[in-house]
This record gives sequence, C-alpha cells and structure tokens, in this order.
Amino acid sequence: MTGPALGVVLLILLTSAGALKSLPDAGDAGPPIVYPEDPPGPPTNLVATAGDGFVELGWNAPTFDGGFPITNYRILRGISSEYLVQIAELGPVLAYNDSAVVNGVTYYYRVIAVNQDGGGFPSLEAVATPTSSGGNGNTAPFASFTLNTLSGDTTTIFMVDASGSSDAEDPVESIEVWWDWEDDGVWDTPWTTVKTAEHQYDAPGTYTIHLEVRDTQLVTASSKQAVQVSEPLADTTAPTISITSPAEDAVLMSATVTIMGTASDDVALETVEVSVDGLNWLAASGTTSWSASVTLTEGDSTIRVRATDTSGNVATETVSVTVDLSAGGQPLDVIPGGLLTVGIVVALVAAVLLVFFLLRGSGSRPPPE
Repeated sequence: MTGPALGVVLLILLTSAGALKSLPDAGDAGPPIVYPEDPPGPPTNLVATAGDGFVELGWNAPTFDGGFPITNYRILRGISSEYLVQIAELGPVLAYNDSAVVNGVTYYYRVIAVNQDGGGFPSLEAVATPTSSGGNGNTAPFASFTLNTLSGDTTTIFMVDASGSSDAEDPVESIEVWWDWEDDGVWDTPWTTVKTAEHQYDAPGTYTIHLEVRDTQLVTASSKQAVQVSEPLADTTAPTISITSPAEDAVLMSATVTIMGTASDDVALETVEVSVDGLNWLAASGTTSWSASVTLTEGDSTIRVRATDTSGNVATETVSVTVDLSAGGQPLDVIPGGLLTVGIVVALVAAVLLVFFLLRGSGSRPPPE
C-alpha cells in the first residue's frame, strides 16, 4: 500500500473516536492514506532540533508495530499545525535531517510508521525554527526530557527532567526551560535554568507535555510527550485499630480512665473516635498512636473505638471493663483476682493475734514485791 506522492498537503484531523486521520488536499487527486485495521502506533518522543539552515529530527519506534515489522517512516512537515506535507519516506531509520528550510520560519513536524499493511498513526508534533548563526557559530539547542511515568491517575505526581537537553555553545546550566502541561499554547511555568518540575492533573484525560528550551542567544527548541491520566481506583480497604490500655476485663478503681491504642491504614487515616454508649463519639488525640480520656459509671462498661480513613472506610474495636469504687475511689487501675481483699483479711487477723498475745503475756506476770 502506498501513500500520497511527495508534496501532497495532508490535513490532520482528530475524529470523535480519537483516531488521527490524514486526508489529501481537495485540489489533489492523489489517494488518501488508508489505515489498516490494526495500524502501527505513533512513533514516540519526536524531537526537532533547529540549526542554521536545517532541522534535525529524531524519534523512537512505536510501542505497537501493527503485528508486522516497521519498514518505513514518512516525514510530514508544515508551517502550521493543521496542514502538513509529506516531504520524505525513509527506511527503518530513526533520524532525518531536513535541509530544505528557511531560517526564521517555524516548522511543524510529525512522523508516521509504516508496515507491510500501510501507515499508522502520526506522532505527536515537534516544532523547530532554524536560525542563522550570524557568523557567531551559534547553533540551536537540543530539547529532551524524561518522565517518571507515562500514565497515572489524578493523585499521581508527574515529574519531568530536562537535564538531557544540551547546546553546542552553552553549558547545560545556562540553558533555560519552561513547560506547558496541556500543550495549549499557554506556558504554565516561567523561564528557569532548573531542569526539573512536577505537575498533578485534576481531571482524567490524555495530556501532552510541551517542553521548550532556549540558549543564551535566545534560540529555542522543543520536545513533547503524552501522558494518560485516569480516575483513581476506589479505596475499599478498611483501616485497623487496636486498644492497648486498659486490658480486657480490667477492674478499675476510678471512673475516669484513659484509653490508648494504635491504628493504621493503607492510604491515610482521617480520625479515631471513642464512645462509652455507642451513640456519642469523642475524637481521640492522634491517629496512628491515639489516646482519649472518658468517664464511666460504676459497674460493667463497654468502651468502643473506631478508626475512619480518608475514603470513609471504618474499623471498630471494643474493650469490656468494670468500675469498682468501693475502695474509696483510690487510683488503682486493676485489682487482680481479689488479692487486695485477701491482704486486708490477713492484716486484720494478724492484728487480733498480736493483741491477744500481748494481753496474755501481761496477765501471767507475778505481782511486784
């Protein structure tokens, strides 16, 4: 399957289904590019580097070859984004030097991969403006950047790094960069020599990140990459919570008690709360390590605690205790197994026996002479 003859103007349209289509100019009788059922994907990371009287193109092979090896690449060029001309068809190479350019004119490029069934989807656009060195030997910089990920959701932080950009005359530290996160023509950052940046998208969709670099002579070059943003997966995992104090079935000698414990979540905790009646809840202090002070009534009580994460998932835990104020409200936390009662009885018996032996001893002594 052959494409249009060189010089045919191609109108790049985005259909409602999201597929890119190429149509010949209405005044040309050449055949349109017809896409096979499973065409190759777009070449990736297309970079256009401007020089004095030339533009150097470089790209990577598509991630999907349509089921057959890539045999050719078609180079499309225009002086606007809407109208592109196929200026060359190459073999399976990943670079092209366009010397048929005019200094000072901005050119727009796309590349199409071709297999035995025909052409695939065009690459993202690359832009370059060749500039005369003016006798000072200055050439355009090279624009390139890396991403920490090409896909994520609305919680993902996309981190970009343009440290791979360069210039033949200027050190990397002198090259300035700025970023357009949606490739909408509105630059979202100022010019800076800092080559790293980050961005978070607030809505799902496909976005094109546009980098532009400039050297100290204000000659520019650009590079673009697409990222896919989706809705975050729903968090359905409940947190965990445990009570470390008081212990289960503890006997408390005070109505005021401090409850302590720990909690965790796979994303983030929102609150930890405590209740003594299951109806009214008191916010604890802290989340992963928490505590709260409550007042109980005498007798048996059930203390309830619950942890809630940022997605609304809830986990609960309970502990049963007994409040015994018969010892006058002494601040003893736990009376293990009646040990205090036994101690009191033993002490009383010992006192009675001591008094008995003292009286008996005094009654057996002879009267003084």
